Amino acid sequence: MFLPYNTHNILAIPFILIESLGYCVRPISLGVRLAANLAAGHLLLALGSSFIYFLFSNNLILIKLTAFLPFLLLIIFSYLEFAVSFIQAYVFSLLAITYINDSINLH
Repeated sequence: MFLPYNTHNILAIPFILIESLGYCVRPISLGVRLAANLAAGHLLLALGSSFIYFLFSNNLILIKLTAFLPFLLLIIFSYLEFAVSFIQAYVFSLLAITYINDSINLH
């Protein structure tokens, strides 16, 4: 499984080490990818909402009138975060099923 067909004996040990390392890192990369995308979306929403709170808490009428645009952007980002969550769930499920299938059927 870790050694390609017709590989010389000299290259067997490096190939096995590299392939086994890559095989062990796959679940870690799946978790890091999921965590980074979740954190980025939540950070974007948190920063946007704190900016809108700052604009609305100010006493100037002109600033309150111009706060509509960031509020609209926050709603758009919320929909984007919702779509990204579905895409991430699909990718996570697909890769998890693939990794589990590889670990069961390739041994």
